[in-house]
Amino acid sequence: MKSFLLLIATSLLFFISCEKPKNSDFFDTNNKITIYSIFDECGEWGGHKEKFEIFAKDDNKFYANYIKTKVNCNNISENYGTSKFQEPHIYKTFKLNDFQKTEIVNYFHNLVNSKISERFPGHSGKTFGVQKDSTFVIEVYDINSKNIINYNRLLKSFKLDTISN
Repeated sequence: MKSFLLLIATSLLFFISCEKPKNSDFFDTNNKITIYSIFDECGEWGGHKEKFEIFAKDDNKFYANYIKTKVNCNNISENYGTSKFQEPHIYKTFKLNDFQKTEIVNYFHNLVNSKISERFPGHSGKTFGVQKDSTFVIEVYDINSKNIINYNRLLKSFKLDTISN
C-alpha cells in the first residue's frame, strides 16, 4: 500500500513539474520577447531569416512585429556578406490575441524540449531561437523536423505562410 501511495505521489509531482506556464506568468508589459529563425535553403551559406519582436504598447496590449528577409542563392559568391544577400521582404505589425499568446508559450516549451535532444547538423541546419529580455535565451541549431513543424504551427496561429522542409 505504501508503494502504491508513493507511486501516486511521485506521478503527481512529475505532472505538476511538467505543467506549461500560463500566459499571465509569461507575458509582462515590461518585457520584450524575440522569436527568430534562420533557414538553410542556400546550404552552408544559410538562408532567409524571420523574426517576431513582441512588445506591449501603452494600452497594455501585446503586439508583434514580423520581419522576413528573402535571399537569392544564385548570387551568394558575389554578394555574401552584403545587404544584397539578405533583403527585407515582409514587415507586418499586428495585435496578439489570447490564442496567439498561448501558441507562443507552447512554442517556447517545445523549443526547450528540442534543446535537450539537439544534435549538431554539420554546416547546414536551421536555427530556431527565443529570447525574453536578456534573462531567457534558447537557441536550437539542428535538422530535427519537429522544429519546423513547431515553427509552422506558430506561423499558422499568426495567419502567416508556413515554411516547407
